[in-house]
Amino acid sequence: ICIEILLGLCHWEFMDKQYIAMSCSTGLCILARETAIDGKAHVVLQQQMC
Repeated sequence: ICIEILLGLCHWEFMDKQYIAMSCSTGLCILARETAIDGKAHVVLQQQMC
């Protein structure tokens, strides 16, 4: 699945409540973790090299 309209990212994976998106152009990964804050679900984004 390529989601180019979203930050030019493609390739999403879902593993252990973590979404991993790889950028087609930069080779960077955006790691989106689902976490609970105050009893509510939030998504935390981190950018890192693949």
